[in-house]
Amino acid sequence: RQPPHLGGERAAPARQKGVALVQAAYANLDDEEATYEDIRVRMADRAEAWDSASDRPLAADEWRAVQIRQLFRLALEGMFYWTIGALLPGPRSTTQLARAFIGALDKKSLADSAEAWILASKDATNPVERLRALQGVLRDQDQLPAAIVAALALCLREAPNQGHPFENPDRLPLSRAKREAQGWGELTPAGFVCHMLEIWIMAQHAYWSVGRGLADARNRGKTILRLRIVMDEGGWTLTPGTTRQGNPPEPTPDRLETATSLLVECRRL
Repeated sequence: RQPPHLGGERAAPARQKGVALVQAAYANLDDEEATYEDIRVRMADRAEAWDSASDRPLAADEWRAVQIRQLFRLALEGMFYWTIGALLPGPRSTTQLARAFIGALDKKSLADSAEAWILASKDATNPVERLRALQGVLRDQDQLPAAIVAALALCLREAPNQGHPFENPDRLPLSRAKREAQGWGELTPAGFVCHMLEIWIMAQHAYWSVGRGLADARNRGKTILRLRIVMDEGGWTLTPGTTRQGNPPEPTPDRLETATSLLVECRRL
C-alpha cells in the first residue's frame, strides 16, 4: 500500500500518477542498482523501450512532454548563452551571429532548406539524454551549436499542435514555435537561425527583461537592469557591465529525486 500523502489516496491525482510512474519505471528496469537518473530516463522512454507497452503508464506520455518542454527551454537559453559569448569580442549583426552559429556545425549535417535540415528530423532519442548532452557542452562555444540543433530538432518533431496546459502563453509554447518554424521551412539554415535569433531569443529576452524590471521597480522601488543584449549601430551588443559570459543555464529543478528518495525510505522501491 502507498503512504497516503506520498502517492496514496490522500495525495493529489498528479502526484499519484507520478509516483506510480516512478515505480513502474523502476520495476521495468528490473535492476536493483538502477539510479535515480536511470529511472528518470525510463520514465521518458517511448513505449517500445519498455519490456512491454502495457507496463508503461499513460502518465509517461505526459512526463515525456514535460521533458521535451524542459529540453526546448534549455536549448533556447543555451543559445542565448552562446550569443553572449559570441558578442564578447564586439558587436555583431544578426546575419553575422547566424553565420558564426552555422559555421560551428558539421557541414555534412546542413541542407539547402531548413525543412530538410531541422524540420524533417526522424530523431526519437530520449529527451533526457538530449538534455544531458546539451548540459555537457554548455561551456563549449564550439560544440554547443550542434547540441542546440539536435535538441531543437527533437522538440519541434514532438511539438503538439495545441499548447500544453502547463505552458505559459508568454513563454513561447512549443505549438507556436512549431508553427513559426514551419513557416521558415523554405529558408536556408542560416536564414532560419536569423529568425530564431531575432524572434525566439532577442525578442523574448527583451520582453522578459522589461517585464521583470518593472516588477522589480514596483516591488522594491528600484530598477534592476536585466537586459544583457541590446541593439546598437554596429548590431547586437552587450549592455555596459557585461564583461563575461557568466554561469550557463540549468534545467528547472523538479521533485523527482526527492520522490524517489522518499519511496526508497518507505520501502516502496
